Amino acid sequence: MTIKQMIIEACKKYKGKYIYTVPEGEGDKRIKYEEFIRDVYRASAYFVNMELQNEPIAIWGKNSYEWVVIYCAILFTKNIVVPLDNDMSSKEAELFMTQLHCRLLLCDSEKSQSIKTNFSDNVYVLKDIVNKAMGKYTNWKNTVNAINTIYVDDNDNAMIICTSGTTSLVKKVVLSHNNIASNVVAVSKKINISGKGLLVLPLSHMYSLTAAALVAIYSGAENVFSRHVRFFTREIGCYKPNFIFLVPMLVERLYDYLTKNEAYRREISKSLNMIFCGGAPLSKDIIDKFSALGIYILNGYGMTECSPVISTNTKSDNRVGSVGRALDGISIRVLNADDDGVGELYVKGSSVMRGYLNDAEANQKSFEGEWFKTGDIVKVDEEGYIFIKGRVKNIILSGNGQNVYPEEIERALLSYNEIEEVLVYQKDNKIVAEVYPNYNNEICDDKRRINKAVQTVIGQFNSKQPYYKNISELIIREQQFEKTNISKIKRAAQQDNAQINL
Repeated sequence: MTIKQMIIEACKKYKGKYIYTVPEGEGDKRIKYEEFIRDVYRASAYFVNMELQNEPIAIWGKNSYEWVVIYCAILFTKNIVVPLDNDMSSKEAELFMTQLHCRLLLCDSEKSQSIKTNFSDNVYVLKDIVNKAMGKYTNWKNTVNAINTIYVDDNDNAMIICTSGTTSLVKKVVLSHNNIASNVVAVSKKINISGKGLLVLPLSHMYSLTAAALVAIYSGAENVFSRHVRFFTREIGCYKPNFIFLVPMLVERLYDYLTKNEAYRREISKSLNMIFCGGAPLSKDIIDKFSALGIYILNGYGMTECSPVISTNTKSDNRVGSVGRALDGISIRVLNADDDGVGELYVKGSSVMRGYLNDAEANQKSFEGEWFKTGDIVKVDEEGYIFIKGRVKNIILSGNGQNVYPEEIERALLSYNEIEEVLVYQKDNKIVAEVYPNYNNEICDDKRRINKAVQTVIGQFNSKQPYYKNISELIIREQQFEKTNISKIKRAAQQDNAQINL
């Protein structure tokens, strides 16, 4: 199946239902499935008129209705989407466009002014394209026929994603239509969403694009565009979504807001019944807290290279502490396992990428035959539930030869109220915890008390651990960590700075 086929079929099936709510000024605009597909076809005609096909086209902007319309239009016309992080600089955007030979850049109006070099003649504003197409291509029958004659194959390239995750090494992931469409279908079968969602995470990230946006369309759900992530807690109260896709940091923020606003908590618990969380495993503590409020929080796992979802928990099949079982169509195995069954996760299936663009060395390192090496250290129990331990490249080898997983220590430390952010790594053969305290905690009213409170936490943690997992050095930060576009700490960048500054 192609994304084009998937979108067309969904819009026919759910005709008459609402697909999007778009905040506009003081009011909202609601858009139906048939209105959405009409806009997609007209925007597609715009690209046909420009005689573009098999071309990489970059999208650079914040989440918007126009972003989704243009994304679909690019794919409908057999072109390739290159999503750029909304927060990247114009210099970075131009670098990626040069490397990928992008013919066009479609962006927000304010960003169009920042491109000053070779691309300035090929920059178009997202909203302008959609508005012009609506006025220009008014013969609906001719427009549909022209777009439907463009044959898109399952194996055609759909996207090239410049991804660095939380490392400094940029790779360019190539995903086909079938990679993404098969992931959407598999996720939809497993989580069965309905009603209304709030779209918070950036669409330039595959987790948000596939799970939050495309799965919603395929399932006939409606999404409300969040104005900005900093408003999402209030927007949940305003729009009363039934489901939402978040990352751990935002889940923690939502819980803090809930506990401080009793009336808000009672109100949203009537509508919000499912929170899907990706990006990193969640602690059992936070899952139990939401469960006590009557809200299911379901942890899943994936990576861009797998379109991106690999596994997820569901309402009826939820093993707390795990990231669920693999989706249908994805096979998993654990390689080089130790005596406890802990080893590197390999996956294969229709969602796994075609490879890294023009990077034979990376492809050779990342694949063993059809099996993709995730680089994640896991344990898979007898029933197939996956438990994430950490990343291969982050493992700390203790003095007695034991493997220590920094991510496990970080999750444990984040369960303490005194700690808001933490990064654990090895330096000079010692385990270091770098902590940004919870400055909103009532304990933390001056620097001396902050230091003492965090030191007490570290002492409590060490007392419960075998000696080889003990934290030997504590660094307390006054600034938050630098993060990716889905609020994950940039581990490699921070460790590089630590080697220089500490």
